[in-house]
Amino acid sequence: MRITNNLSLMRSLGTVRTGMSDVAAAQKRVSTGQRIDRPSEDPATATRVLATDSDLRALTQYGRNISAARERLSVEETALDQISGLLERARELAYGQAGATANAQTRSVTADEVDELRLQAIQIANTQSGGAYVFGGLYPDRAPLDAVTGAEDPAAPTRESPSYEVGAGSIMQGAHGAGTIFVDTDVLASIEALSVALRANDTDGIGTATDRLDAAHTSVQGYVGEVGARQVRLDVAEANVESLDLNLRNLRSDLMDVEMEEAVTVLVNRQASYQAALLSTSRILDATLTNYLR
Repeated sequence: MRITNNLSLMRSLGTVRTGMSDVAAAQKRVSTGQRIDRPSEDPATATRVLATDSDLRALTQYGRNISAARERLSVEETALDQISGLLERARELAYGQAGATANAQTRSVTADEVDELRLQAIQIANTQSGGAYVFGGLYPDRAPLDAVTGAEDPAAPTRESPSYEVGAGSIMQGAHGAGTIFVDTDVLASIEALSVALRANDTDGIGTATDRLDAAHTSVQGYVGEVGARQVRLDVAEANVESLDLNLRNLRSDLMDVEMEEAVTVLVNRQASYQAALLSTSRILDATLTNYLR
C-alpha cells in the first residue's frame, strides 16, 4: 500500500499530540501524587475511592457523636457526685436533729438549709452544656424542672435518654433525664420530706425522711455505675472508629497514591518518547523535493 507524505504527516502529528497528552498526565501524577484525576481514567478504582470516602465521612460523624455523648455523660457524672454530696449533707442534718438535744427552733433553722439543698438539686437538674439542658432527655431545649417547685413539665417528659449512633448499627444512650435521676430516685421528694418533718418538729417524720434519703443515695450511686459503664462503651466505640479510620485511609492511599519513583520514571520515559516523536515529525516536515534534490 502506498503511504503518501500527507498520511505520514498526519500520523506523526497524532503521535505528537498523544505524547504531549501522556507527558501532561505523567506530570500531573508527579505534582499531585494521585493515580487518577478523573473517574473516567479508571472507573473501577474511582468507584472504590468514592465508597471509601463515604465510609470516612460516616466515621467522622460517628466521632462527633461520640464526643457529644461523652460530654453529656461527663456532665452527668459530675452532677451525680454533687447530688450525692447534697444527700449526704441532708442526712447529716437529719441525724443531728433527730436527737433529744434538738428542739423546734433548731429544727426550723435546719429546715431552711434543707430547703436550700433542694433548690441546689433543682439547679443541678437544669444544668446546661453547649446551650442544651443535659438532663432534658428528648427535649434539650426546655428546662426539665421548674426552678422553684421542681415540678416536671407534662408536655416534655424526661424519662428517655437521647440516642447517639457511634458505629454502623451501634446506638448508645446519652445522659439520663431529670425525671429519672431527680424524681424517680426520690431525691427531691426525700429532701422535701425532711424539710416538712423538721418544720413540724416531727421526730418520727425525720427518721422516715432519713430512710428515704438513704434509699435515694443508693439509687443515685446505681446511676453513677451505669454512667461509668456507658463511658467505657464510648471508649470502645471510639477505639473502633479510630482503627477503621486508619484502615480506610490506608486503603484510599493504596488506591490513589502513586509511588513517586515510579511516577518520575514514567514521566522521564514519556518525555523521551515525546521528544522522539517531535524529532521524527520534524524530519517528515523537512522532507521536501527540494531538500531531496540537494
